[in-house]
Amino acid sequence: MTSREVSSAHFPTLAATLLADHTVVAFTPATSDFPWAADVVWDAARALARAGRQVGLVDLCLDQPVLQRRARDPVEEGIVDALLFGVSLGHVAREQEPDLHFIGAGTTPPDAEPVYAHERWRRLGRGFKREGAALLLFVPPSALGRLQADLDGIVVLSPAGYADGTPTFPAIGERVAAGVPLLAVVRQGRASGEVPPALAARVAARRSA
Repeated sequence: MTSREVSSAHFPTLAATLLADHTVVAFTPATSDFPWAADVVWDAARALARAGRQVGLVDLCLDQPVLQRRARDPVEEGIVDALLFGVSLGHVAREQEPDLHFIGAGTTPPDAEPVYAHERWRRLGRGFKREGAALLLFVPPSALGRLQADLDGIVVLSPAGYADGTPTFPAIGERVAAGVPLLAVVRQGRASGEVPPALAARVAARRSA
């Protein structure tokens, strides 16, 4: 496996460490299986919050919002309504558990470009950085190149794995080439070369004996 490839089963455990020095992170589903990718994002966000970090999770899959199905106390309005129609972020951001707030996609916009290109993304990023919080953005690869947020990390969600620079999702490679670090490739099952949990436990027990 590459140093970045992680199984979906292990990723939540590693999320707090992998994202420790990063503020605005795009989780991008390089797959048509958006429900699987959404589960990975939720598990990671909850794990990060339970590790003691303030987390904001935003669904930017505007034409296929899937994060809402696991949200508690969802509202119809979301990030589109906050950026384009003046609805307050305090209204659309719903607490899911201590330290974790979720903002859904909200109203389907006639044109998604003003949402991704909104100047408020950079201000939001600066605010989260001041607070030491994490802003996790669930963004389809097709929108990654248009998003005006100052990303400092990308997590690719791909059940079968992902090769750096694949032409299928050029915006991912372009962001990485521009200096945004690829923090992890999360795949289904055990990543190639990954030590099974039971074996890892036995090895650790022998070392401590």
